[in-house]
Amino acid sequence: MEELNPADDTPAYLCGRLLAVLERIQREALGKDLSSTIVDRYYGTASSAPASVFGRLLRGVQPHLSKIRGDKSKGDTAKWLERDLREILDPFEYQGKSFPSTLNAIQQGMFALGFYHQKSASIRAAIAGAQQKKERLQSARVTTSNVSGQNVFLLEVIDGNPNGDPDAGNLPRTDPETMNGLISDVCIKRKVRNWVDITHGTEDRFKIYVQDKGIALNDLHQRAYVAKNITSTGPKQKREDVDQVRPWMCENFYDIRTFGAVMNTQFNCGQVRGPVQILFARSINPIVPLDLAITRVAITQQGTDKSTEMGRKPIVPYGLYLGRGFYTPHFAKQTSFSREDLGIFWQALRGAWELDRAASRGMMSLRGLYVFSHENPLGNAPAHRLFDRISVRRKDGVQAPRCIADYTIEVNQAALPPDITFTDITEEEIEQEHEDEDQAS
Repeated sequence: MEELNPADDTPAYLCGRLLAVLERIQREALGKDLSSTIVDRYYGTASSAPASVFGRLLRGVQPHLSKIRGDKSKGDTAKWLERDLREILDPFEYQGKSFPSTLNAIQQGMFALGFYHQKSASIRAAIAGAQQKKERLQSARVTTSNVSGQNVFLLEVIDGNPNGDPDAGNLPRTDPETMNGLISDVCIKRKVRNWVDITHGTEDRFKIYVQDKGIALNDLHQRAYVAKNITSTGPKQKREDVDQVRPWMCENFYDIRTFGAVMNTQFNCGQVRGPVQILFARSINPIVPLDLAITRVAITQQGTDKSTEMGRKPIVPYGLYLGRGFYTPHFAKQTSFSREDLGIFWQALRGAWELDRAASRGMMSLRGLYVFSHENPLGNAPAHRLFDRISVRRKDGVQAPRCIADYTIEVNQAALPPDITFTDITEEEIEQEHEDEDQAS
């Protein structure tokens, strides 16, 4: 038996476990760097004559537990330690067992097993807790609005058109020199806007400015002037008036405070640069745009001999696109972009593709979302050095990639620059918090 056995209720084994828990309580209360603990003083007696020592040790445990409970930095430590104590002591209380007066050699061996099994279980639990805390901190960092950062995302397209080019008959966008596929930043932001509008559009702070429903921007600008009781004088509005209506637009429209906007039209609301910027996504390998002929059984005009007509459907058989983005806290201060807003952006970037399903899109999926967070709002390392740490390449022997498994994706996390945290949030839970202190102001 190499691991803790909670079902073993032999007195010798339980006494070994008890000494390990009592030592941990002592260290938590008095500090983990103690030069001498109860184990150093009492192990020999406890393992040979438990009844002579455990009564005394248990009398001293309550002041230690009270001290741990009073230390807010310890969290639920006291609760878990008390749970361990109850688990060990319950058999003595409910089964009429008592601390043995003496232990023979075999029983002393069982005592040692209980002691070291309990210590090992505590160490494993501490390591797991530290890892969970680290993951929570990393998750929290990607939604901290005063921390700068970069992100890399991977989009997979199967038998679809991710972003048609109107100058090329709506064929998928390509770089004409390399034939790598392109997805514009405007296309990606449109999907983020649509996701936010569907999930939060009924909330006052999450209206969408750049709509695809024929809503005129000037009508939205006018709302700010009405709300602030200011008379518009056209594009050449007084600066002090613009300084009043611009914050109103940022506060009420999510995409303005996220991406920024130029709003100096008939009703001049100024312009702002948003903290979140997205670049074009580019396919890892050249793509082959296809313009497929489709037989359409519904004719468009009466009076002809045709029973069918021809249509076109442009697609990419397969493409894996890599995109990059930035978050700048300095601009967040100008638009009142908050931690909540940043968390919603990550959710939107992950979930937008599930809401944008269409036959013409084919199968589009987010296959990776990686974030580099900087402790310094001005950045701790140049963006290009961090981007170079993510490598996506076609596997040897694969001539025509048709799935994500045809690629090798590697992230070099070794020797990251100081104060930079890497987080893979492709599927990780994004924490949502509503705290005034998280407002980037």
